[in-house]
Amino acid sequence: MPSDCVEGPGGPVDPSEGVLGVTGDFVAGGDITVTGEGFAPNTEYDVELHSDPQALGTVTTDGEGAFSLDATIAPSTPAGEHDIVLFLRGEEV
Repeated sequence: MPSDCVEGPGGPVDPSEGVLGVTGDFVAGGDITVTGEGFAPNTEYDVELHSDPQALGTVTTDGEGAFSLDATIAPSTPAGEHDIVLFLRGEEV
């Protein structure tokens, strides 16, 4: 199994193949919902807002590799471009 794959119930899963979605108010102080699908099943991920890293929470995917996380963007977050980033065991996926 390649080092970037995780063992899932149906065999190895490449966590970088997952898809993220964000809904809500993507502004400072806004409430958002981060969703994901296609990730390794039953696996814990850390979710962060970047460019200036801000932890949004930790999720565990379901048996199909999906998750949903409700989070609030810190009111002190500066305006500008930001990305939602997922980490598996400290490595960005």
